[in-house]
Amino acid sequence: MAQVSMHVFGDRVAKRLSLFPAVAREAVRATFAELADALAAGERVYVPGVGEFGPRRVAAKTVRHPRTHQVHEIEEHCTPRLKASATLKRRMRGKTECATKARRARSGDG
Repeated sequence: MAQVSMHVFGDRVAKRLSLFPAVAREAVRATFAELADALAAGERVYVPGVGEFGPRRVAAKTVRHPRTHQVHEIEEHCTPRLKASATLKRRMRGKTECATKARRARSGDG
């Protein structure tokens, strides 16, 4: 799967909105910082066309290390989640070839 850096993402936003790249990159950084702050505060954030970001509670559990067989207790904690919108799901449907092509291009297989 191809990965886009925050720098490249900001440049794409700049091009789309006819902004200076530095301004767009700062706007992207600020947007994601606000998203992270809202999630850390336990809030849900809905982004039209993308979905709803929100905290998800993970129950405490006991796990065993596969190599050493040591038992570890993992405390209850929260983790971020994205419930994708129907719009995003429709856009992603059938897009597995894109990730495969990008992977092939990076590895030089064609």
